[in-house]
Amino acid sequence: MSDKIFISYRREDSAGYAGRVRDRLVDKLGKSIFMDVDNIPLGTNFVKALQDEVGTCSALLAVIGKDWLDVRDKNGRRRLDNPNDSVRVEIGTALQRDIPVIPILLEGTVIPSADQLPEDLQELSLRNGINVHHASFQADMDRLIQGLKRQSQRGNWRDQFGARRLTRRTLLATAAATGTAAVAVGAYRVLMVKEATSPAPPKETPTDVASGERRTDVIVKPTDPAAKGPIAAITTIAGNSPLARVSWRDRGGAPIGYIKGMALTYARVCLKLSKGDAVALAMANADTGDSNRDALAHYAPQFAALGMRNDVSGTPTLRHLFVLLIGLGMRTSWGRYCEGWDRSAPPLNADSAEAGLFQPTFDSRGASPLLMQLFADYLANSSSGFADVFGEGVTCRDNDFANFGSGMGATFQELSKRNPAFSVEWAAVGLRNIRKHWGPINRREVELRPECDDMLRQVEELVNAQPSVFAVLHTVGQPGFRVAKSILTLRDQIDKMAPGRDKSNDGTIGDTSSQARKSDHNPNSDGVVTAIDITHDPSHGVDAGAIVEALRASRDPRIKYIIWNRRTFSSEVNPWEWRPYTGPNPAENHFHLSVVSDQLLYDDESKLWMISARR
Repeated sequence: MSDKIFISYRREDSAGYAGRVRDRLVDKLGKSIFMDVDNIPLGTNFVKALQDEVGTCSALLAVIGKDWLDVRDKNGRRRLDNPNDSVRVEIGTALQRDIPVIPILLEGTVIPSADQLPEDLQELSLRNGINVHHASFQADMDRLIQGLKRQSQRGNWRDQFGARRLTRRTLLATAAATGTAAVAVGAYRVLMVKEATSPAPPKETPTDVASGERRTDVIVKPTDPAAKGPIAAITTIAGNSPLARVSWRDRGGAPIGYIKGMALTYARVCLKLSKGDAVALAMANADTGDSNRDALAHYAPQFAALGMRNDVSGTPTLRHLFVLLIGLGMRTSWGRYCEGWDRSAPPLNADSAEAGLFQPTFDSRGASPLLMQLFADYLANSSSGFADVFGEGVTCRDNDFANFGSGMGATFQELSKRNPAFSVEWAAVGLRNIRKHWGPINRREVELRPECDDMLRQVEELVNAQPSVFAVLHTVGQPGFRVAKSILTLRDQIDKMAPGRDKSNDGTIGDTSSQARKSDHNPNSDGVVTAIDITHDPSHGVDAGAIVEALRASRDPRIKYIIWNRRTFSSEVNPWEWRPYTGPNPAENHFHLSVVSDQLLYDDESKLWMISARR
């Protein structure tokens, strides 16, 4: 193998950075660099040429910016979903041939998760990489170059970059026997990090809890998916399902949060059905045969062609209704929970303004008395709709949360967007009673995907196997928790200040790792989450460094501690003084804020936070 380095990048995403990386490597290493398909001779099979070129290299640098994952072709299809996409060919070939692949992550971009990538690129999510920022470009490149030199001298690139395939192979062999591939991949990810870095365990003291904060994958028992917690167990099924990789007609890939949120809402409705809930029973009724009112009857030929029978009331019919719902959401909102009313055709009044995933209007409420019952239930528990889950992979625009008009119609618009599970249940009841409300249903434009049925069946089987574990999802009032009001105030301030900001590293309720240990991301004894992560996105107005410095200067009594960029300060330990952060998650792509445990303070939304979005 030669000493050549291959640079893989997308022009729309990172052409400028790729050129700077190449120039720096040539200057410091003097190596041969291949970085542009324009170097391939005319008339050559470019796929084969790329494969041959990658095969001669000693390493591939994958330059990944914020738009890398979602760049689309002229037909709106995500390029990564095309097997002949040049970037996919380049990286896939390197992974297949065991050539080190080093992600170059630009301006806070995070490595894509496996469920966001096509199958032949999923191992990319396990590769160690390096963060590169404009402000620290020279220093970042020096770290990359030193790493390349060091590992080239040792003859083992994977100690610094890439993955240890033997460990992964062992874990995946176990997964094949147990049917728990997703858990095994998560376990491998942790083993890889431990082997590569061998971090010392964080110190634990009663007051210095900051060093215990981490939000990475953890190993769980593969025989018990619910060990990760009910939400994580279901979202793992959704995130790893083939449905998460489907390219929808004229729409491309769905936001991963849409797939996960629909899985969670389906689990909730299944539990409601098992308890005899009137709304769930109405959704699960057998096909009425009335094609003027019932969408299942209107779509009967399409369901029959896929072998999905709806002639008997019960769970299968409910599942098929959700298959139709998932397809409808991709037509009406592209899977965006915060979609607002159509600006090209302003409504007459608040009652006729569309809102949310399925774009219903409040004037559809007369279709069934159950709709106003749903409205009242969710309005009384306005944080019960899995909005944090539905929001994964979605960037809401400045005017999305603006409502048209006033009164109950405006309240309906707000609830539909802030509480996506409500929007799902409202649309499900509506489809059984007033299908003509939706143009894509009337024109039969909605795709019925077998992958939807397969995913929902897995969710259903998991919930039915351990109903007591998942019973918490039945509660309207999101699984027994809410977020501290002061934290929501901060998030709303930042959203208003920077409406186009990246939210990929935002978080409140704990993920898999947080649920397995003590963390402020988990609900306290009163069911309140007292921590939030906010994504660092200076290019769109959210400079985490500036914000945390403003918060530190404010000495706000609500602050417990903050973690940012390998440092932390606390209102309790060496008050308001920066200290090195010794925990395993350096918080380089987001800042973490925990608020104090006093409810009078953590729920104090009467005053705004003193923040600055820019330096």
